[in-house]
Amino acid sequence: MKLKGKQKRYLRAQAHGMRPLFKVNILQNALVEDEEVIAFIEDNTDIQVVQKIGHVLVLFKQADKRDNRSYSLEVTKL
Repeated sequence: MKLKGKQKRYLRAQAHGMRPLFKVNILQNALVEDEEVIAFIEDNTDIQVVQKIGHVLVLFKQADKRDNRSYSLEVTKL
């Protein structure tokens, strides 16, 4: 599922209180650039980067279990 701009905006707004979204903090002294990490994640998984603020990435993946898909269903509606 490729996220559209409207879907990403919704997820960014919900990111602070959401458990299904996960955040990754890339250390400032990391040997790789943030863009390399983003490219690796998106090329090798079905996870999408929703937002990048500084060295923090907000990631989204549709839940595997149907019971946990409430946010995935909301995103699909947008």
